[in-house]
Amino acid sequence: MKQNKKKELESGSYGTASLVTGIIGLIFLPIIFSPLAVIFGAIGIGKEQKFSKAGLTLGIMGCVGIILVFAFFFSVFMSLLA
Repeated sequence: MKQNKKKELESGSYGTASLVTGIIGLIFLPIIFSPLAVIFGAIGIGKEQKFSKAGLTLGIMGCVGIILVFAFFFSVFMSLLA
């Protein structure tokens, strides 16, 4: 018989912190919390902890959102000056 040797991920503080800061970063102050989610997610993935990939994904989404908002306001500001 084959045994399922599925590797179980640790539940650790970096993975949980990544998920929490990623969620907060999408809702409130993404310029602060989204980069923190990326950092905690990367550390958590290195330590193979739960929720690290989800937090990393949310952090990247928040960082991309920040870039898009800044690009939008920059283009509006530049069109007003022209």
